[in-house]
Amino acid sequence: MTRVLLLEDDFSISFNIMTLLNEHGLDVDVRNSSAAAIECLKTETYDLVIVDIIILRDNRPVPDGGVILISWLRSPTQKDLTLRSIPILCISGATRQPGMSHLLDMAQNLGADDALAKPFNDIELIAAVDRLIAGKSPKDTDWKLEQK
Repeated sequence: MTRVLLLEDDFSISFNIMTLLNEHGLDVDVRNSSAAAIECLKTETYDLVIVDIIILRDNRPVPDGGVILISWLRSPTQKDLTLRSIPILCISGATRQPGMSHLLDMAQNLGADDALAKPFNDIELIAAVDRLIAGKSPKDTDWKLEQK
């Protein structure tokens, strides 16, 4: 079974994503900090990582979010080539806030393979997940939603 690790701090969003991906036949583990996600990655094997860029605690951003996780996975010092090659889908709702529109671009510059701004619809998420698991680039315009 295809396995996905989801880093998301909002319970309702993580529940909705997990439910959708489970219905799509994927096994999903959810963590709410990059430290917890890294521990999972050290002991488990995943086919895709979905990361929220900004993790909040008490409605304040903390430095334990997606940037840390993406940087850890894509670091040149990351000796585990399997970890370095896991596709990363970045998600964020902060892009609508003043001065934050660059977040998804920044995540892709750090090594995320694709990015979605929240809110996104189910079709967009499934299409991105299927593309990345299949090893396709978001720029592959002939990719069909129904392909698996």
